[in-house]
Parts: sequence; structure tokens; C-alpha cells
Amino acid sequence: MDSAQIELEAQEVFALSTAGFRVNWDLFKSKVDDLDAQAVELQAQILEATGISGNYNSSKVIAQIISLRGVSSPYQNASKPSYAADMLKSYKDPVLDLVVSYKSMVRQASSARGVLASAPGHLKFEWIRGASGRYYTKSHNVQGLPDSFRECFLPDSEDSVFVLFDYKATELYLNAIEAGQEDLARAIESGKDPHRWIYAKMMGISEEEVTDEQRKIGKTINYAIQYGASPFTVAGDLGTSEEHARELMSLYWEALPKIKVMRSRLVAEAHRTGKTKTVFGGMERSLENIHGDGEEMKSDERRALNTAFQGSAADLTKLGMVNLHKAGYKVRFQVHDSILVEIPRATYKQAIEECKSILEIVWRGYTFRVDTKVSNHFPTRDSGKELN
Repeated sequence: MDSAQIELEAQEVFALSTAGFRVNWDLFKSKVDDLDAQAVELQAQILEATGISGNYNSSKVIAQIISLRGVSSPYQNASKPSYAADMLKSYKDPVLDLVVSYKSMVRQASSARGVLASAPGHLKFEWIRGASGRYYTKSHNVQGLPDSFRECFLPDSEDSVFVLFDYKATELYLNAIEAGQEDLARAIESGKDPHRWIYAKMMGISEEEVTDEQRKIGKTINYAIQYGASPFTVAGDLGTSEEHARELMSLYWEALPKIKVMRSRLVAEAHRTGKTKTVFGGMERSLENIHGDGEEMKSDERRALNTAFQGSAADLTKLGMVNLHKAGYKVRFQVHDSILVEIPRATYKQAIEECKSILEIVWRGYTFRVDTKVSNHFPTRDSGKELN
């Protein structure tokens, strides 16, 4: 895989997709109004519960609410407090949960109103390349909109449908393949739920015995390990003690010892060379603070691992976009590890199979499989594999 060549060709595909979407603006505006109404309702509930008015996004106001409620979090840094959503959730207070919901609602509404400014024409956008190698919409935060807004985005032609092709658990899969952790790699390749699978392996139980709540723990640990989170952060995410978080992370590494060794090797290599690159061999990146100490060094260590796997996942998605474009398909959008394609309605079933054969590449003996969703609009999480 020639990452540099893929990058150049992917930029051409992204340039073609800047024409944007045809939008049902009436439906879009109604959804923005719904977000605003929900934010107002949450404001009223917080005011009624606390008697404190003001901007509930403000750190000062949130601190007043915490003081009034008389609650504390074992994860809060008293000298440098954080009021991020995960930290506020760790207080396990119903009023602070309302504040978290309000902050999320206001952020989503702000993104949506930015998009609404493009009405009544086509929604056009620019793409910008992030540090990980993934691309994001610059002019409008389309990727940050709530899932329900996707049904507002329509194919250019009434005779077409949208098909979303989604690579699953790509970064975790790449970790397993690079490390030679065959049991996890084969589990993902066969379509098993990696979060349920890892919790079962950690606890020595069957996957059928894993509850939905336990699966959430497996998911949290999977992502935490991938992004280099500390036991302190994991404890906050799970709402448990730091000691228990350490125990869970220890069980994780016992279940996946080869991944632990591989990640340590990549960090050691970054210290030796002062650089990092994707596991496909592309996107080399300098690490300015890797030879230092303290938090800056740890940040570069996390950056080395994130580049290796987020960057590789980005390469895989861009390669898929390029190959679909070369095969004559109309690539319309990309979000995380998913690719949106506009396909003629009359032939969409056959086209899906051809697209899958293009996207499902084999690397080191493992197949990267895609899930599909199809709809008359940008597929949402509730869309199916066929038109209703």
C-alpha cells in the first residue's frame, strides 16, 4: 500500500465531493427547532433544581451548581478542575447529568445552525486533513451532527439511493494483526462483537453470558487502551475506583499479551528514531517531545500509537474511496471509517456486491470486511441492508 500515492488520489476524490448534498431543508429546520426546544427544556429543569441562572456551559456556573449540590468526584483535580462531560458524569448527580445533556444539545444545535445557513441551495463543504490522516468537513461540521439529521441529506438524483459502507473496529483489528494476536483478529474478521468478545475473555466466560452492561465495560476498555488512557481516566469513564480500573486493565493485558508487547515495541521505536508512521508504512510523523520527560513525552508516546493505527485506518478508508472512484462509483462522503456512495436505484443490490469486493481487501492474510446500509437518504443507524 503506497500511502503517499493514496493520499494524492484521495484528495482528488474529496475535491469532487465538495459539491455537497441535496437537502430537505424544511425537515432540517424542524430538527434544529427540536434541538433548541430540548435545550430550553433542559435549561428550565436545571434552573428549577438549582435556582441558579446563567450560562450552563460556563465553568463558573457549573462550579456553583456543584457547590450547591454538595457532591464530589474522586477523579476531579481540585487545583485544576475539569468540567468536561465525562468528568461531570463521574459525580453521579442527576442535576449534573442534565448539565451534560444541555451542553451536548447546545453544541449539536450550534453545528446544525451553521449548516442551516447554507439553505436553500445545495450544502457545500470543504475537506481538511486532520493530524491522524482522517479528513473532516471544514466549512460545516456535517460529521458532528446528530444521527437523526442524516435523513435530511438526499442523493442528487431521485433515481438513486445512498449506500454506506462501514469498516468495523478497524483500529482494534489493525492492533491485533500487527501484534499477531490471532484470536482477536479472527474474532473481528468473522464478525464477532469485539467488545463482548474481550469482556468474555477477560472474565473467562462465554460471549453469551456477557450482559449489555458488561459489554459497555469491554467497549470502554478497548477504546481506552487504544487511545492510551490512564487508569484514572478509565475510572472516570466507568464511574468506578482507580484501583478497579487498574484491575480491569490488567485483565485486558492478560487476555491480549501480544498487543501489549507490540505497543511497547512501537513506543520504544519512537523513542529510538524520534518518529512514527502507520503500520502500512506511510505518513511518517516527527515526535518533538519523545525524548523529553513528563506529560509532553507521554503525549508523544500516545501520538506515536495513534498515528500507527488511526493513520492506518484512515489509509484503508482512503484506499477504498480511491478504488471505488476508479471503478466508476460516485463517492459522496466519508465519515470516520465509513464511505457513502450514490448508486442507481435499479441496480443497487448488484452494485453493493461489486463495491464490497472492491473494499474488502486482504492484508497479511486477514480480510477487512464492511457492513452496508442503504436508504433513500444518508443512512442512519436504524437503516437496513435493503430498501424498505
